[in-house]
Amino acid sequence: MNQVTINDRAVNVVEYAGQRVVTFKMVDELHQRPEGTARKRFNDNKARLTEGEDYFVRNSDEAREMGFTAPNGLVILTEQGYLMLVKSFTDDMAWDVQKALVRSYFGKQSAQKPKRIRKPSPLSVFKTGQGIAILMGMDATQAGFYGARYCEKKCGENPLEIMGITYQPAVEQDKYLTATQVGEALGLGSGHAAAVAANRLIRSLGFQEKDDRNNWAPTEKGRPFARLDETNRKHAKGTAQAWHWSVRLIDAIRAEQETARAAVPFAKTPEPAS
Repeated sequence: MNQVTINDRAVNVVEYAGQRVVTFKMVDELHQRPEGTARKRFNDNKARLTEGEDYFVRNSDEAREMGFTAPNGLVILTEQGYLMLVKSFTDDMAWDVQKALVRSYFGKQSAQKPKRIRKPSPLSVFKTGQGIAILMGMDATQAGFYGARYCEKKCGENPLEIMGITYQPAVEQDKYLTATQVGEALGLGSGHAAAVAANRLIRSLGFQEKDDRNNWAPTEKGRPFARLDETNRKHAKGTAQAWHWSVRLIDAIRAEQETARAAVPFAKTPEPAS
């Protein structure tokens, strides 16, 4: 690896996209600042910096290819990003380090025009994630939500969340419902009250029970009627898993209720009076 000398300190040359860059650790060491100083200044001023011009973000695998161990990813600064970051460093050493870096480090890089990093199309990324999910055996509804999660990880945006889609109806004939919808179909009320009443009834008939995290989960009896779906959170970012019930459960519940009403115990024949 090439090296340059900055203020009597040997510095390894780091290049990315046709230009020389520096890491937070390099900045802290050259400016003799406590570890974490450059990262804090970056976080404080991130809104003023432009990704792809002032800095780049590499994941752990990409960082490893560059010779760095960064489990949480790696941020690298361009010359412009570095100069913006250290504007607040006003001591004499800071001026000397900045001048030396511009002259001996950034100034020695090739005249090759930096490559502009193009972000992938969210649609193509979504389709890739969706395709992977389908290959893993998931149905179209679940694959759609996993595709959206994949897109959020890769592109920073969840297309289903942007569109306001929190639940997709099942594409197969066997429609799946929330506990609220089950309760409303059985005439147990509406909204939250219907969900509470439905969950109690489903539990009393042995179709579900609470798991070790105090969440509802189907029993062996209820599993043929249940499906675990990926849904977007209503009041927070990201997705969560939730159980939905087949419309067949409604018929099963009504059948059990009818059976229970018909099961009237035989009355004991009174003995004749003596």
